[in-house]
Amino acid sequence: MSSGGVIDFLVDVPDDEVMTVLQSASSQKSIFVFKLAEFPNPLQATIESFFEKRVILDKEVAQVQFNPEQDVSIKFNVGTEVYFVKTKLKRYLNRIYFERTAKLVQLKRRKEPRFVIPKKWTQTASLNGTACLVQDISLSGIRFECADPKAVFKTKEIVKIQFQIYKRAEISAEAIIHFFLSRSNNSSLIGMEFKNVAENHKDKVKAIIDDISNYQAAFKY
Repeated sequence: MSSGGVIDFLVDVPDDEVMTVLQSASSQKSIFVFKLAEFPNPLQATIESFFEKRVILDKEVAQVQFNPEQDVSIKFNVGTEVYFVKTKLKRYLNRIYFERTAKLVQLKRRKEPRFVIPKKWTQTASLNGTACLVQDISLSGIRFECADPKAVFKTKEIVKIQFQIYKRAEISAEAIIHFFLSRSNNSSLIGMEFKNVAENHKDKVKAIIDDISNYQAAFKY
C-alpha cells in the first residue's frame, strides 16, 4: 500500500512482545475499534484488565449482545503506531475478551525504507545523554534501543541525539519521538524523525545507508 510517497505494510509482532504492546495500550487507554456482523457501525472499547490469558474489554462494550466466537480485526494505537489484533471475541463473567495469544500485527508507515545496523558493526549512540544502540536508520529517521529501565520518553518530545556508526563520523541532531515502547526485558524502543535536517547531515546519513547497502549486497554473494 502507498499514498503520497508513504509506504504502508503489515508486519507480525513477535510473540514475546505482544503482551508489552497490549500493556502499553492499556496504560494509555487506547481505543480498540472493531465491527461485529450484528452492528452496522464500528464499536469502541478500552482494556479493562488482564486475567490469566484473557484481555478483558471495558464494561460499556460488555452490554453488546452478539454471536460469540466471531473472527474480528481490532484496530488500536500506541502513540502514533497502529496495530491490529486478529482474533475471536468471547465472553467471561459478563465481560467481552480475547486471548492474549491472539495474532498482533503492526502497520508500518515509512517515507523511506529502514536499514538495520549489522550486529558486528561498532557503534555508539545516546539520547538526551542516555546510552543507547541504533537498531535501524532511514533518510528521515532512526530507531534506538535503550537498556536503561529508568529512561522514559514521551511521543512528540523533541530530544537531542548523537550516534556514530561503523567508520563514519559522529552525527549530532535533534529528533522528535513518534514511538516509545517499554519492553518486558526492561529495554525500550524509541522511534524518531530527524528534525530540521541540514544538507550536510543528510549526506552523512546517506553515507551510512550506502555502507549498509553495500555490506548487504556483499553478504548475499
